[in-house]
Amino acid sequence: MEYNSERKDKLWGILKDKLKDRLKYVLFIELKKDLVLKNNLCIKKDVLLPIKSEYLLNGIKTGEYIDSIKLNEIISSIIFVMGSDSSFKYNDSYLKILMDYDNKIENYILKNALEYAKKRKYFDSIVYFNALSFTHKKEKEIKYNTAIVLKEMAEQSLKNKNRKDYRLYHDLSFYIFFELKRQYPDFPYSGFYLGFYYAEEKEYDMALKIWGDSYRALGDPKYKDKLKRLMDAVSAQRNFEHAKQSIDSNHIEEALRILIPLIEKYDKWSEAIYYTALAYRKVENYAKAELLLNNLLKNGECFSEIYNELGLCKFFTGDIEDSIKYFEKAVHIKRDNAEYLCNLALAYSENGEHDKAMKMINEAYDKAPDDDIIKQSKQLIENR
Repeated sequence: MEYNSERKDKLWGILKDKLKDRLKYVLFIELKKDLVLKNNLCIKKDVLLPIKSEYLLNGIKTGEYIDSIKLNEIISSIIFVMGSDSSFKYNDSYLKILMDYDNKIENYILKNALEYAKKRKYFDSIVYFNALSFTHKKEKEIKYNTAIVLKEMAEQSLKNKNRKDYRLYHDLSFYIFFELKRQYPDFPYSGFYLGFYYAEEKEYDMALKIWGDSYRALGDPKYKDKLKRLMDAVSAQRNFEHAKQSIDSNHIEEALRILIPLIEKYDKWSEAIYYTALAYRKVENYAKAELLLNNLLKNGECFSEIYNELGLCKFFTGDIEDSIKYFEKAVHIKRDNAEYLCNLALAYSENGEHDKAMKMINEAYDKAPDDDIIKQSKQLIENR
């Protein structure tokens, strides 16, 4: 991922519009005269008094608003407006009301912002952190907590399969963590979170660099231990991706040098074990390949690639009937896979089952008519 200030401003504008839209839940009361509340707190008549509609409705239902409006609900409504629209016309007046009400109002706002986040009321949490910026000059802490809440909002959006909101909150939180890392290089916690974004994008070297910087700066042993485990896992994933690339480029021995230590350390890593078996099969070490593949089956794995690889091992060692059994299982799981159909066709042909071979190779050809291996296999089977 890359930092893009223009896109960050655009996304922040979208979020601001979402927050402003929440003002529809606020009623604004026009005062006929100055309103003097407890502790000589005064609201001038030229300032619209905000009341969240939920407070007003509850007050009407209970009869509490017949004679008066609760002061704490006025304060809460003011905070809600300021946090929903940072450029609202009466914000300066509202700020004065808050400070007159309690010169340590920031503690109340911060407490509620954190409580809302804990209760997963994320928009309310963002609103309160925004309002906090009017009274609290610690930009770092506000941005850091806002980014964490946005990250949690992204995760919630992903669970709800809302890709649009996920991208908004995910990218915006990334940009804020990125800015924090740049503005406060000695603040390690922004780097702790920032590394996840690079790891998700498979930018493993960048993730490891950022986490390494944070690890050296952190004093909290709990975070350091977690970071160490994260770095080990990402380092292993980076090596695994390199091994897969080595297999694709036919550097099999290099791939095995990486994969063998990996599966010794992570003996439950099914994908790594599968690719190790694939590499062994490519260097014609069929016994080791079969051993690893059968262990995967014993451990409950049953993805089609395992059966296809076992079929190839059996085919190349001359056990054609067993190869057919495995290829048939692979095709049963993934009928639309042209490679599996081709392999099964070749096994049928090798076993003298010409009609079955023609059926499978024709089906493979229909699915992938431009595949050179399938075209060559079709010609071979037809000429037998």
